[in-house]
Amino acid sequence: MSAEEFAKNVFCHPSVQADPHLAHQIYSKFCLGQSKLTFQNLVIALVVLTKAHESVRSAFFAECGEFWHWVQTPPQLTTNLGEINHTFYQVLSGVTHLDEHEIADVEKIFELHSDSKLCRLTKENFRTLVGEAIDAKLFDGFFRAFDSNGDGQIDIQEFVCGVSASCRGPDSQRMKFVAQIWDQDADGFLEMEELDAMYDYLNVPKHLRTVRLTNTETGKVGSTTEVSCWAGGLEFAKSLLEILLQVGHICFGLTPDDTGSQLQILCGMKERITLESCAVWYIVASEWWTTMIMALNPKAPTEVPPIDNAQILQSKSDIHWINKLESITPEGALLKNGINERRDYELVSPTLFRALERWYGVNRDNTVVRRIRLPSTCRSHRSIPPESPRIEKVHMETFFIDLYPVMILASRHQAAEGWIPNSFGPTLRYTSFCRLTANCESTTFEILQRLREYMKVRDPECVRLWILEIDSKPKKILISDDTLKLHAIGVQNTAQILVELRNADMSWPEDIARLRGSSDSVVESVNGENGRPGGITGLYNMGNSCYLNSAIQCLSNIPKFSEFFLDKRYISSLNKSATGSTKTSVAVEYGNLIAELWNGKKRSLAPLRLRNAIVAKCEIFADRQQHDCQEFLAFLLDFLHEDLNKITEKKYVELRDSDGRDDAEVSDEAWNVYLSREHSIVTDLFAGQLRSKLKCSECASTSSRFDPFTCLQLPIPIDQMMLITVVVVKRDGNVPYRYSFRLPPTATLEELRASISEKANIPVCRIKIVCLNQQTGQLMKDMVALMSDIHTQMMRIPIYNSLLYAFELAPLTPTECNVSAPTLFALHRRMHYRNVYFMKSTDGSEPELFGVPLVLPFIQGRTSAAELYEEVWRQVSRLMNAAPNSANAANRAIDASEDLRSGYPFQLLTVDSSYEWCNRCHWSQFCRGCALDPSGSKPLSSVTAIAVNWNLSALYLKYQHSVELLCIDDESVRIQWDIHYRPLSLASCMDDFVRPEILEDPMTCDKCKQKTKRQKSLSVWRLPEILIVHLKRFVYLPAQSRWVKSSKVIDFPLEDFDPIGNSNGKQKYKCFAIANHYGAMGQGHYVAYARNSGHWYLFNDCKCQQIQESAIDKKNAYILFYERVQN
Repeated sequence: MSAEEFAKNVFCHPSVQADPHLAHQIYSKFCLGQSKLTFQNLVIALVVLTKAHESVRSAFFAECGEFWHWVQTPPQLTTNLGEINHTFYQVLSGVTHLDEHEIADVEKIFELHSDSKLCRLTKENFRTLVGEAIDAKLFDGFFRAFDSNGDGQIDIQEFVCGVSASCRGPDSQRMKFVAQIWDQDADGFLEMEELDAMYDYLNVPKHLRTVRLTNTETGKVGSTTEVSCWAGGLEFAKSLLEILLQVGHICFGLTPDDTGSQLQILCGMKERITLESCAVWYIVASEWWTTMIMALNPKAPTEVPPIDNAQILQSKSDIHWINKLESITPEGALLKNGINERRDYELVSPTLFRALERWYGVNRDNTVVRRIRLPSTCRSHRSIPPESPRIEKVHMETFFIDLYPVMILASRHQAAEGWIPNSFGPTLRYTSFCRLTANCESTTFEILQRLREYMKVRDPECVRLWILEIDSKPKKILISDDTLKLHAIGVQNTAQILVELRNADMSWPEDIARLRGSSDSVVESVNGENGRPGGITGLYNMGNSCYLNSAIQCLSNIPKFSEFFLDKRYISSLNKSATGSTKTSVAVEYGNLIAELWNGKKRSLAPLRLRNAIVAKCEIFADRQQHDCQEFLAFLLDFLHEDLNKITEKKYVELRDSDGRDDAEVSDEAWNVYLSREHSIVTDLFAGQLRSKLKCSECASTSSRFDPFTCLQLPIPIDQMMLITVVVVKRDGNVPYRYSFRLPPTATLEELRASISEKANIPVCRIKIVCLNQQTGQLMKDMVALMSDIHTQMMRIPIYNSLLYAFELAPLTPTECNVSAPTLFALHRRMHYRNVYFMKSTDGSEPELFGVPLVLPFIQGRTSAAELYEEVWRQVSRLMNAAPNSANAANRAIDASEDLRSGYPFQLLTVDSSYEWCNRCHWSQFCRGCALDPSGSKPLSSVTAIAVNWNLSALYLKYQHSVELLCIDDESVRIQWDIHYRPLSLASCMDDFVRPEILEDPMTCDKCKQKTKRQKSLSVWRLPEILIVHLKRFVYLPAQSRWVKSSKVIDFPLEDFDPIGNSNGKQKYKCFAIANHYGAMGQGHYVAYARNSGHWYLFNDCKCQQIQESAIDKKNAYILFYERVQN
């Protein structure tokens, strides 16, 4: 061990580590003359330090000066732990009917089912825990009875107290818990409606509904105590009390007192739960169940053996080959054919099985059998051989247990040297890797999702399913509809599936293999896919070619454009001088592709020849890298126009300057010149005209220029504002309010304080903003200095990874309200017991900080300890639970340590900036902080920070951790969040496109002859029949020297879109296709949405799926295709 490691791992107090001379002296002594400390020498030195005679120690440490004096009179390292370190179990056992061991068992169940981040049971967690053991009609009230503070969550203290109140103690107290189930407002009283609901559930006759009326004015009928007294002499609540006893032992982890009670609880629970109660059931052998009952006989109890289902499982010689693989579903082992309930097996509910497993264990994990309950309508979807019944015959008509689920063998492509073969690889081979079970009602989406989780594939677009075999019959079906159920595909007993993963270049191995073998016809279809409308044909991904597929699918669904190619009109329009040879003509290959897409003969095809024709003209698309869809679309339309241009000889025509002429005249002139050189089906449908207008800043003269366009490229406005949310804590002790503001990144803390002041009505000078940890709510100490500077800019604060709190400060004096008093931080602290090591942890415990900090007014030499105690209590009183005798605390007894009349539930200590050590005492005292006297009236000095040391009983029983971060949202939160995250409209993007801008470079004005800056503005002058709108999501950030993708949502209409906003309905467009991009720049995936025959379809490479209009993903739109509506 080196000197640095010795100081870090052996010394406790930072002051020892900070004194290099002292640390080196001690280290040298421990090394016994060697250069580094060995374990043997460490042990020798520790023995000398603690066990040797004083004369030996004196000779050994004499040269260490101050350290030697400390060795002679060391501080007391341990004290009576009973005074400061009651354990959590001891505290709760003092106020409940559970002992420490039972609380530990209950805690294990709590940890197993609680939310890992919240460390609490949410309502859904609690529902999973109790499962079918509690009637669904009672569940909400049952949860409310446990949730004593009404925060919608159950912490460990509430859970333990609830278990105690419902399952332990006299029946009168347990009945009081039962009454809380119907006490909806948790006020300790039942109103008439609540009491009637309890009567009805317990089937109480009217003449026995005699709970005493308490208050006729308020309608309070009876307290939970009175209900308990009323039920004491009646039998109606006995069954419910018995159910609570079952829940406490089977679900919550309690252990029955004797075998007789255990047998009664188990059998009562089993007989009570019906088949309708839960969807999943466990199966145990009748032989083992009988053995267990006999072993629990109170007259002659014996040890219960582990659960063993060997008698009802298939033998190894009978096991199907599919069972040789690992199962990824929890169905368990395969069962023998022909077994019957009662005779061969017993059905056990999930909660009951967990209790059996906890108490007795399982012989072998592979003997657990878990099956699904299905509706009786599913019987017709199964094949049942008469000689060996495949499905259990039960007395219930509504449901049955599927003893023999559908067995699915999952295969994947056999990789060659770690990669999936592409178009140049070997023949594809399959290898089985797992098995799973399903039922006839299972959808292919559910199966695929389970496989994705097992294979750890996050992107659902990178995996798809094939059916290779159904009930031993070979098939080849690509599953394109995720909602298909197994019985709709024809699966009854077994199936083999292929899990296909995309290649790195986004192609599919099966598609590439079929392209090589031209075997597309072997792919079968389901749900009549062969009868799909024309144009609903997929395109193979040939390696990062989704950009190409998406663009083609959008163009293919332009009726006039596709009809032009389907009618072969393009042949007569070919520009021979441009194409040279039709073999490499983009127009010819595009026409051939459109014909194949619309003949409906193939499910999918590959646009190889079109791609090759484009590559021949533009080599940038030759590689298998991802490209921009809009860039490809522009090239494709350019090449099509070039091949189909009717103008073979393009005469040069020089455009005249506008020279003050009317814009209409100039635009018509430019348009005619354009058409005299460029005229094709592309210009007829896609060409529009933009006006670029320049305005002199000196003389205001203007000049206009008109240019054609085929794609309107709209920038997405970048919002530079930051959304800042601040929780404001006032000194009145009420629940804090949360406010939201939108400020520029360059705004300072002083500007934020001014905004808070205006909203919260607090003087600016009396606002202190601090930065807290987002997960724990604790003070971020490294941010204290930065947050103390009011000139700190917001961009320097990690607002998205932290919490901002603003504290109202006390005035300097009652008359000086606009001047704040000096402050210091107080942090909550509790002491945790630890084993005592050499020079480690005074009092055998270590401090642990928690909770939201407190900001206390403190004036050196003026503020007293009593004032500090009052200030802390004012701020923390809202975090304390209700009084022990209130309705909220009815689940436990009263602990004398909770009585706040005997003093504060905490102690204030003066500490240094670490909040772990005293700022007054020398390090050799190992003081964790000097305590302040709650009644001290003398002014304090030399106080820099305060630790609020909590009494552990009060901390465990009264401190509400769930309330620490509780706050009320001001209206500004909703308003500012709506503004910040609301989608931009397409109209706002158009406005930003035409918004004037000042050009940086000055130009000489033709009119005033001066070199001035010009104002430039764009506007759409002439609209095409087919309007393509490109949302420019990829933005260059000069400050970061990189391109980024904007994920801002653009809200665009599918109908009645007016691009110029003032056409009075004459220029309305409807959307017929959308190209979406997912992922970042240079990577990701493109898909297309298009309207065909009145329906919307999703085109995702080979996948073509009809969808509802509401299912269109408009958030990731990249290119919009609009068609002019004819009036």
